[in-house]
Amino acid sequence: MASTLSETTISKPFGNGLQPHLINIQFQKKVRLQLVVLYLDFKLDESYTPSKISIRAGDGFHNLKEIKSVELVKPSGWVCVSMSGTDPRDTFVNTFMLQISILSNHLDRAYAFSIAGIVFRANHFSLLQRSFSLIPH
Repeated sequence: MASTLSETTISKPFGNGLQPHLINIQFQKKVRLQLVVLYLDFKLDESYTPSKISIRAGDGFHNLKEIKSVELVKPSGWVCVSMSGTDPRDTFVNTFMLQISILSNHLDRAYAFSIAGIVFRANHFSLLQRSFSLIPH
């Protein structure tokens, strides 16, 4: 699967409000998510690279539930976050909405970061270069 990943990233920074920053992705149909893959590069932009993120899923804003919380130490390249829970039988998350919350950056700047991501489900993946918003909370 790694050979099919696009090298394209979004190079412009997003937002300058207070943290956490939120990336909200809404799907028209319920999807099965297995992985969220983010491209982060500490060497490219050490000030604004996330150091802690939370990934949430649900039917909409009203019932988002945290799936994973991840600490990142100077990430460089594609960071894979599995959507499997503590139960090994839970390898997918069925959801209409995915939210990535940037809880802190490496230097705790109030500015967000450049990001590209891939959301995997079953044998299909979609490059997320559009249709997400970064909203200061």
